[in-house]
Amino acid sequence: MGLRAFFRRAIGRLRGKKKDGFRLGIYGSPNAGKTTLANAMARDYTGDVMGTVSEIPHETRRILTKQQVVMQGPSGRLVVDVMDTPGLAHRVDPLDFELMYNMDPDAAEKRAQEATQGILEAIEALQTLDAMLLVLDASTDPYSQVNQVLLTHVQSRRLPMLVIANKMDLPSADVGRIQKMFQRHPVVGIS
Repeated sequence: MGLRAFFRRAIGRLRGKKKDGFRLGIYGSPNAGKTTLANAMARDYTGDVMGTVSEIPHETRRILTKQQVVMQGPSGRLVVDVMDTPGLAHRVDPLDFELMYNMDPDAAEKRAQEATQGILEAIEALQTLDAMLLVLDASTDPYSQVNQVLLTHVQSRRLPMLVIANKMDLPSADVGRIQKMFQRHPVVGIS
């Protein structure tokens, strides 16, 4: 399935619904580039950004939504609610923030608690989506427990999903590895 087929499926899910656009969720692991992509989309179509980015994982700890983003193109007009989510992880350990990012224990504990709550909210929000962008760091192994659970959810709901293989500029990036895992979904490489 290509990019056009992805958008046709996403828009097709709206038939019979009384709304002007659809809800697009941006999901993926921490520091895969979700907020950077969300910011680029929002900036291109609204002139605003959605959130801040950082080298420290879990900068986005709450769902950020930009509603009524109007995308005008040669094929017509599309209204999208773009939802940037916290990075999904199977565990968030405050000690990681202390040791790897030199955070004081209180700040590390607070960041871990907020990130864990944000992950739970992002998982609940999966039920509200009309389509998903799954952003993956192409230089890392996509065969994680989190990605496998997401893939199962997407396939069970027949949710249109576009996989974004980000960081293709890194020497260890491998889009083929990602395409192998997500064979039923279009994969687009970006940097």
